[in-house]
Amino acid sequence: VVAYLAMIPVIAPTPEYRTRISGYRTGFYLVGYILGALIGALLQIEELVFTVVVTLSFFMVLGFYIAAFGVKEPKEIPELPKFGMIEALKVTFKNKPFLPYISFTIFATAFQSMLIAALPDFGLHVIFHGDTEQKISSFIPGAFVITGIIAVVPAMIWINKIGKKRATLYSLLGAAIITPFLLTVGLIPGFELIQTLFIVLLLGFPAAPLLILPDAIISDITDYDEIVTGTRREAMHFASQGVLTRFAG
Repeated sequence: VVAYLAMIPVIAPTPEYRTRISGYRTGFYLVGYILGALIGALLQIEELVFTVVVTLSFFMVLGFYIAAFGVKEPKEIPELPKFGMIEALKVTFKNKPFLPYISFTIFATAFQSMLIAALPDFGLHVIFHGDTEQKISSFIPGAFVITGIIAVVPAMIWINKIGKKRATLYSLLGAAIITPFLLTVGLIPGFELIQTLFIVLLLGFPAAPLLILPDAIISDITDYDEIVTGTRREAMHFASQGVLTRFAG
């Protein structure tokens, strides 16, 4: 996965193009989330387990190989400074833009993971008051994901128009303003589900840029790192990001 993500700064030489590539990846990621939920439902049917697993494996391998063979790397790579693992990590964390970036990414990942994980229980206990027969609560995160898919293309255009820094600040502010409204669910009795879906749908709009921005920003950081170190180290930055954000979600 690290090699796959590290392709972004290679195939997208400009900041604007990187936002587009990251945006398209985010859109397909969200579509995959919905497909994953549907596949999970199909796996509950014993007769379909083998067919679903084989089909899923085929398309997963196909998707990665399309990406791999679609990128042409230079045949002759110039001799560049080499780092050991420990030295490479030290240099990565000495990269001044990397530290504030990774802090933002950890908190953004934590917000999205906690929201998606909490929504089904929120629906079960707040909307349906513990009625376990109400299976619809498990589909509430789908509203968040669907809005994210709809908002991906406008978010790409918006980010390129106002810049990544301002887009990050405005998106975080939007999420911080909208999320507390979940506490108001139930103030109008009988409309808890409608209130929840409305708020979750709104949350998808600031969430879409927050999903797009991390990979686009870290691709720009690798350019700065090249100026400082004299070498391209996309894989180290994406690997460090992957390890650290696992603690958040």
